[in-house]
Amino acid sequence: MRNEIDIKYTWRLEDIYPTINEWNVDFNKVKLLENNIIKYKNMLSNSSKTLAECLNAYSYLLALTDQIYMYAKMKKDEDNNNTFYRSLTDKAIRLYTEVASKVSFVASEILNIPKELLSTYISTNKELYKYKQFILEIIRCKNYSLSTEEEKLLSLLIDFSNTPKDIFSTFNNTGIKFDTIECENGDQIEISSGRYIKLLKSSNRKIREKVFHLFYKPYSIQKNTFATILISSIKKDNFFSNARKFNSSLEASLYRDNININVYNNLIETVNNNLHIFHRYVNLRKNLLAVDKLHMYDLYLPLVKYSHENIHYENAISLIKKALTPLGTEYISTINECFKSRWIDVLENQYKTSGAYSWCSYNTHPYILLNYQGTLNDVFTLAHEIGHSLHSLYTNKEQPYVNSKYKVFIGEIASTVNELLLINYMINSSTNKEEKKYILYFYLEKFRGLVFRQVMFSEFEKIIHTRIENNNTLTSETLCNIYHELNEKYFGKDIEIDNDIDLEWSMVPHFYNSFYVYKYATSFFAAISISEQILNNRDNSILKKYLEFLSSGNSINPTELLKHIGIDILSTDYIKDGLNLFNKILNDFENMVK
Repeated sequence: MRNEIDIKYTWRLEDIYPTINEWNVDFNKVKLLENNIIKYKNMLSNSSKTLAECLNAYSYLLALTDQIYMYAKMKKDEDNNNTFYRSLTDKAIRLYTEVASKVSFVASEILNIPKELLSTYISTNKELYKYKQFILEIIRCKNYSLSTEEEKLLSLLIDFSNTPKDIFSTFNNTGIKFDTIECENGDQIEISSGRYIKLLKSSNRKIREKVFHLFYKPYSIQKNTFATILISSIKKDNFFSNARKFNSSLEASLYRDNININVYNNLIETVNNNLHIFHRYVNLRKNLLAVDKLHMYDLYLPLVKYSHENIHYENAISLIKKALTPLGTEYISTINECFKSRWIDVLENQYKTSGAYSWCSYNTHPYILLNYQGTLNDVFTLAHEIGHSLHSLYTNKEQPYVNSKYKVFIGEIASTVNELLLINYMINSSTNKEEKKYILYFYLEKFRGLVFRQVMFSEFEKIIHTRIENNNTLTSETLCNIYHELNEKYFGKDIEIDNDIDLEWSMVPHFYNSFYVYKYATSFFAAISISEQILNNRDNSILKKYLEFLSSGNSINPTELLKHIGIDILSTDYIKDGLNLFNKILNDFENMVK
């Protein structure tokens, strides 16, 4: 139970609101402010003073709304069975929707201000100058912006647009019933999403095979339902991209992040051109397992028996701080504050939200939710979330609210740099051959999960969205066929692509946040470049640039921001460099297991 957990392992949300009374005060304040901001409607072109006042009010209102929602949701995440905080979260979501609707006029009116007049406003009003990038971003989107009334209508569809995602989540979590399986010790265990990968790590191949087939059995039964939900989500994306006159859902998604569509296409093409390296890894697995034919249910069996388990939380903290020392004393000092001041909710408890995340509103310090079990994965998750948290902290310190919400494309880089510094530290500091072998294998699996798997997902998304956009039929059967062919291409000829894997598309939640997963791969490649530069640079010039990167938020577009730190995402060099590193690690691992 949560009340039995030592308080030092729980986060201190009282830093946001000491009691619910203060939350209610801010809630009522937002209700007042959202009505007051309407007074600026149809007035933004009157003067630079009026525009600056409106944007100040806009920023304050949205920052406070973020904070209200953040607190309610994190309290619910402590115990999802708590009806009071579930209700409070729903209340905060409704408020967020109201506020979004009330402020939707701002962007439309800025677009109606003559360009020359707007430029004069920005150059002559110091208070307005801090909003320059925000205004330029609105202007960038002018060709895809609608009238004030049309924008208001679309803002009212925010809740509705999440319906396919919500239906999928509910049905996947409550509508899927798994069979039980008898384990080697005779125990009957019910298969579940949470237990699936653990069961696939069984040394008993017959158990792995049975688990694999039983896991996909209910998805096979419900494949038409899942297909209908996913197709509805794709059609939703198509509706919004058409409404804003984009050529495709992919273009619309990348345009939001100010990413050239070639970045997406180059990623898929470059990885496809280098799949032979991944095929070599698959072949090595087949040889090490000494099987005539490798199957999909053999992919999670550890190739190295050495195991990092039961890592005490305090030991994980010590390890992470040593690994992140190259990021400088200020960075480490902030990490110390993070642990000392209870920014992290560490342990699992009944009804707590699963997984992990970092969350930071503009006027609060960041918080991290974990479900720490002492595995090596948990240690890397902690390092990852610290990366997100300090990125937010550095950004909020240097940027106005409107520039504080950095693009996800950029955000995943900061978190992954921490993971890569941790991997490098563990490889280089290990004196145990088996441990080093295990870390190299762990690194290879990172590549498999974050590069090859996510790029395959990205290619799948592109194919199925294009089919809908071209008015071609999409059914559960065509989804399965497309997915099967992609698995054949990505995994190569040394593995049997079991038909059950064709259904994997039906259980991937990321497909309801379309064209998101490619960022895992691009961020991984960019983080490799940054971490290698930091580790190999002796005069700290790269570190200075990296800390500036962390402080930039959304003040510079991602392409230019990454150029500042030596990465050209419009080229394929950073991808090729990352794949060359995968090849090197594979060679090192291969030499150690011979």
